[in-house]
Amino acid sequence: MRLIGLSLIILAVLATGSLMGCSPKQDAKIRERTDLGMSDLVKAKDMGLESTVRATLAGDPICKFYGLDCKASHDVVTLIGKVKTEKQKQDAYELVMSIDLSRIKKENIINEIQVDPSLDEPPFEW
Repeated sequence: MRLIGLSLIILAVLATGSLMGCSPKQDAKIRERTDLGMSDLVKAKDMGLESTVRATLAGDPICKFYGLDCKASHDVVTLIGKVKTEKQKQDAYELVMSIDLSRIKKENIINEIQVDPSLDEPPFEW
């Protein structure tokens, strides 16, 4: 009796799929596109985050002079580049921390900016 019940359930599932006009190949393509769509969504979100942080860095004369940049991956922002002093490194970090990035946690902003005292001073007062 259980075998008959299980067979009826399987038939019902198969019939529903074919009634909806979805072949196994089509179903596989839909699943593949959906998975790619989620991956693309994460990449787009990371690109938007990078864009926001880059624009902020580019708006600061010191960050712009030293060409500071960032990378974003899964809501983690990593600051990269080189500056002359520890204060410049901390200032860049605090600048990014001041951005309203409500979708990420502040502890997910990683400061990998390197301090290199041999770098030139900016040609302006700051």
